[in-house]
Amino acid sequence: RTWPLGSLLLFAALALLTFFGLDNAFGNGDEVIYAQNVREMRESGDWGALRWQGIDTFQRPTLPFVLSMASEAVLGGEFGLRFPMALFSLATLLLVYVASLLCWGRHDAAALAATLCAAVPSFHLFTRSLLSDAPFVAMTTLALVGTLWSLRDKRGLVLAGLGLGGAVAIKSMAVGPIGLALAPWLIYTTYRHRAYRQLMMAGALFSLIAFPYFIYSYATYGDAFIDGHFGWTLGKRVAGEYGNTVGLAGGLGAYPAHIWNADGPLVVLWLLVAAAGGMFFWRRGDKALGCAVTAALATLALFSLFGTRLPHYILAIYPSLAIALAGVYATVAKEH
Repeated sequence: RTWPLGSLLLFAALALLTFFGLDNAFGNGDEVIYAQNVREMRESGDWGALRWQGIDTFQRPTLPFVLSMASEAVLGGEFGLRFPMALFSLATLLLVYVASLLCWGRHDAAALAATLCAAVPSFHLFTRSLLSDAPFVAMTTLALVGTLWSLRDKRGLVLAGLGLGGAVAIKSMAVGPIGLALAPWLIYTTYRHRAYRQLMMAGALFSLIAFPYFIYSYATYGDAFIDGHFGWTLGKRVAGEYGNTVGLAGGLGAYPAHIWNADGPLVVLWLLVAAAGGMFFWRRGDKALGCAVTAALATLALFSLFGTRLPHYILAIYPSLAIALAGVYATVAKEH
């Protein structure tokens, strides 16, 4: 159906919010590092590895930064480097809207979800920065949308495979906790719909998108890629061996404390309402709400087990709980 005028105006406002200020000077230390990575990648002509002061680091796939390099060539400066990330940020808000509308059929609930997600300070900051998080969150949100769709239509499995494959192509094994959080629902819907053909299609699509980075990198850089990507970057990061200067303090409670301090009590309030309300209505039979809530809570719990805890690791919980809040709102509005 045609979207109402109010929804179109909302996304015009969200676009302005997303793209405003992209030309500000880099203030985040990681942005400075990635800007240098992009510069060295462009100068060397080797797009297969991130390079710092001439040394290949193999931290993560280069795809997001290749996009930034191409954008900078056209638009220039900080704005050009950040522009692809802002596009993915806006795409995530669109996915939140579409998922809410798909599950509960209310434009007002979908608009509420997109607005609340956009207004989270952490989401606004990190998904507009020269980091790989914006495309990663867009792909994991796409995987969630596919999982929600699969509850009623087995074709959603293919979309989930696309989203998870894209997330690996963007940020490698960082998708692990989110994939594990979605796995029970993907298994459930496979058996419920006898969707074995769709599951194989999803697996094939996932492999086609996710594996080329690893195949190319190992073929090009050999054991240096294995040691740098899996040994140092992933292994030591998960184990928390980067030292006391990297990551949030506070142990398993680090992320809840960060959300309270960085995002504020109003964000904490709606996140709690989404989680508690979603669990309540899931018990009454709304599986879409159960999927959205458990995906967020399991993601938060699994990333909390990492030794290195960084704020942008958990960005995926905001779109998921925003979708859940849309469901809670729609259900309450329907019953009253």
